Amino acid sequence: MGQRSTIRGYWRARGNSRSTGNSSPTPGVLPIKMQFTFDGALPNTTLVNKILPQGAIILCVDIISDHSGGTVPLFDIGLGADPDGIINGAASTTTQRMVLAASEFGVLTGLIAGLTADLPITAGDDGSGTAGTGNITAVIEYVMADDGAENT
Repeated sequence: MGQRSTIRGYWRARGNSRSTGNSSPTPGVLPIKMQFTFDGALPNTTLVNKILPQGAIILCVDIISDHSGGTVPLFDIGLGADPDGIINGAASTTTQRMVLAASEFGVLTGLIAGLTADLPITAGDDGSGTAGTGNITAVIEYVMADDGAENT
């Protein structure tokens, strides 16, 4: 395994080439992915050291489920005080990609301007149906709100 490298802030790419006649191509933000695993049968709780930063704009969530059994088991993923702000009532036993158009997506994912504060991630059983057993791994993909101005 390679060495870890952490930066404060986010990466941007320079943007289009100068062949368009524009002397200042607009920098573009690069997607960031945060992975975490939780027990799909436990009540919704705050995850340790899993915090989405201020300015994050959620694009999608990939779900890798190792959860089975139960009767219509569902789960939530939330932020801060909103326990189902990212995903509200998705099937615990299904591996899937959840995009913004998914009916299970919560209200906080529609923030086009980005999150207004750093918020801890919560995850767990939705409380509907009977929970099964096993873990659920989620990978949240997001970009950072950016003004597009070139660094000087």
